[in-house]
Amino acid sequence: MLSLSDIHVSYGSVLALKGVSVEVPTGGIVALLGANGAGKTTTLRAISGLLHPTSGTIEFEGERIDRMPAERVVRIGISQVPEGRQIFTELTVMENLRLGAYTRRDRGVRQDLERIISYFPVLGERSGQRAALLSGGEQQMLAIGRALMAKPRVLLLDEPSLGLAPILVGEIFEIIKTINREEQLTILLVEQDASLALAFADYGYVLESGTVAVEATAEELRGNESVRRSYLGY
Repeated sequence: MLSLSDIHVSYGSVLALKGVSVEVPTGGIVALLGANGAGKTTTLRAISGLLHPTSGTIEFEGERIDRMPAERVVRIGISQVPEGRQIFTELTVMENLRLGAYTRRDRGVRQDLERIISYFPVLGERSGQRAALLSGGEQQMLAIGRALMAKPRVLLLDEPSLGLAPILVGEIFEIIKTINREEQLTILLVEQDASLALAFADYGYVLESGTVAVEATAEELRGNESVRRSYLGY
């Protein structure tokens, strides 16, 4: 469904990605792993149209998107949940969710809103509250719900566990897995907690200094001694 081929991305004179190639199959969960500064978020930003590669190609269902503006990328079916959530704190929960559907012109918005609240009931309970009053875990749920309101076929998740208590992390990842299974939503996941990511993903790529150092099924990565020692902590 989503294919990156030999992507190079620069920040000014600094080369952040150096020939990254990634394949994301329809309905799969693929994890991007690596230390801080390895290029994980840059990869997501390139897919989203927030950065444009200096060379290489990005294709979504066979169509090149590496020169598309970000708003067009959302319209064709790719949504990103950014690191740090970046919700509109002064707006209500419901206003945040409705903004996620801003690009849509179909009549299914109300139905999708009800479906998303069924995944995250607390958002329905607090629909009239300002988003600033939500806990960190609730704000992460809101950020995911807002992205889902765009009705994406690919969801890009950037560090969804960041700053959350373990019990909330487990709850959110179980919901993500449920959405993937029930809706066949394709997911590309950036996650600092490699053990957590590989417990949910089907396949994984380990980035190191802007290149793909290792790629394999999640099970194979969990059994790779070098990956375990460097990224899993055992």
